[in-house]
Amino acid sequence: MEEPLHSTVFDNDQQHAGTTYARALLAASEKAGTSETVVTEFESLVRDVFDRLPRFEQALASPRVPYEQKVQMLDRALAGRMNPLLLNFLKVIARRGRFHCIRAIVVAAREEYRRLRNRIEVLVRSAEPLDSATQTLVAQRLQATLHKDVDLKVSIEPEIVAGLIIRVGDTVYDGSVSNRLARLRDEVVGRTTQKIRMNADRFTGSP
Repeated sequence: MEEPLHSTVFDNDQQHAGTTYARALLAASEKAGTSETVVTEFESLVRDVFDRLPRFEQALASPRVPYEQKVQMLDRALAGRMNPLLLNFLKVIARRGRFHCIRAIVVAAREEYRRLRNRIEVLVRSAEPLDSATQTLVAQRLQATLHKDVDLKVSIEPEIVAGLIIRVGDTVYDGSVSNRLARLRDEVVGRTTQKIRMNADRFTGSP
């Protein structure tokens, strides 16, 4: 399982650029047979370098820093340490003034890689830690249901009380106890309110 990147909200321009450049990167890396390596190294770059050295990322994204200087910075920091295809891609992003979209691109790259491999990311929120056997069981059940290989991401959230909340894309499957209790509470309140209204109508209605 890949380590999750920091969640970020992207604007429309960043999302569009992310999708466009990610598809170009994956098309090139698929031809070279290096797509898995490229995507993994790309994510590692953001997580292990840019997250820890934000000024480095800011300099590469700044319009005030000349392109030639950005190329030198990339070569000094990354040449010989990452796939040459990815390094050249970063230089293209810098030359086109799109480095501020780098995080949208890396997220879209992972999504594009999953699409090409018929995989899907599933987010699981659990009240308690899930051991490896349970995670494997959940993944197998989801794979059988979705007809896709599953990349499972698990977060522990005690406030949901018990059970699982599973998110697949924009769809949420909620099996948590707290959610069932909330639905039961709303149902009881609704029925009680209806009875009160019916009793009131008996006294206020026309004879």
